[in-house]
Amino acid sequence: AGLCQNVLAQIVRFSLPSATAMGESLAKWAGNVSAHVEDVFIFPSLGPNHLSFPDMFVSDDSYEIRTRVHALNILRLAILDAPLAPVTNKIIGDAFISAIIGYSDPSWRVRSSATMVFAAAMLRVDANKNASALPMDKKEESKTTGTAITAVELFRCYPPLSYFLLTSLEAGIGASGASSEKKLEDVMFDADASAAAMDSDHLHPALFPVLLLLSRLQPVSQTPSDADATQHTDPFVDLALLCLQHKHHKVRVMASRAISVLCSGDNTGSISSRENLIQRCSGLLAQSIASDPVPESFNAQHGLLLGIQALLHSSTQPKALCQDEKLSQIISYFATWANGSGACPPLSTKVALEILDHCETARRTNAEDETSSEAYLRTVYSAVAMMESVTCNANSAVVGGAQLGMAAGKLACEASFDFAFSFTHDK
Repeated sequence: AGLCQNVLAQIVRFSLPSATAMGESLAKWAGNVSAHVEDVFIFPSLGPNHLSFPDMFVSDDSYEIRTRVHALNILRLAILDAPLAPVTNKIIGDAFISAIIGYSDPSWRVRSSATMVFAAAMLRVDANKNASALPMDKKEESKTTGTAITAVELFRCYPPLSYFLLTSLEAGIGASGASSEKKLEDVMFDADASAAAMDSDHLHPALFPVLLLLSRLQPVSQTPSDADATQHTDPFVDLALLCLQHKHHKVRVMASRAISVLCSGDNTGSISSRENLIQRCSGLLAQSIASDPVPESFNAQHGLLLGIQALLHSSTQPKALCQDEKLSQIISYFATWANGSGACPPLSTKVALEILDHCETARRTNAEDETSSEAYLRTVYSAVAMMESVTCNANSAVVGGAQLGMAAGKLACEASFDFAFSFTHDK
């Protein structure tokens, strides 16, 4: 059975807050509500009569939480119903907006139902979980899936969604103590801004969902290049870089994956090109190494390393990128636990070791060499030795030490196996 577009429009309408609450919410990012709010949603145009503000929302007197929760649950089921896809696909953008607005509602019932709507909408725009984290050979296979979509395609299908996600991301960054109007280069070495970010434990309800959505999309680099291919995605780049210094670990992880999705590819010459993004990350890391290490910069260092790791993993030519001397020196510094001084967190060393391993694998693949280089072996074994010295000290408690120990031990075992059982040394 089909679903009348008018009924679907009413379901979306009832899944939103009251007219007054919507006006206040939209005013935070739409400026003049009466001028912009009709361009935010698609559902008003689906009914027989084109609704206009404020009639497109439920009046304050008629609004009930129970009705809104039911509408959200029905919306979720409609989105998940495959035969209804031709109709429900028209309001996927509205579903994302409704869900993200619902995350800020004081009622846990609304927040729970909004989460389920968000998950259902995610299934419609992306069939490949953690698409940005897939190896390149797996990504080539994933291109053929019917429901996979790139960020460029998503924003072309739902133009208002781009602006909503962008302003939601700005609000999330502002709530964490940083200024969304500045770039990471301006904030990272600002003592007051760094201190504010460290002191703030608040995680804006919209920040993680927006980054999660961006990170699950197919990379922009898989979109056929044209003049306006990245006009909707480039504004997200600086905001995603700002999130790399967030206090919450998972936010930094999602931000790094989002950056690899927003990357426009190799040698594109744009601000979102892989070379430019890696240069920005490595430049900030080099600057942080040259200055006196302070705890306020540790989150940013870890996030920048995660960003470099994600960009290298999603590249088709990692060997050429890894040959950059400046990048190699920075990775070597963190992989050796700040040249053995321990002046950086273990998690940063763990990520640097994984980057070093990825670069070494790329080198060996291209050179058809079965064994690891001497410098790589020395770095991995020294990391294991440092962890052993730390664990022998009963008075030491290193946050992230367990993860570093596991990563270093795994890489050392793999390198030792390749070295011990290689036929190269028998010749």
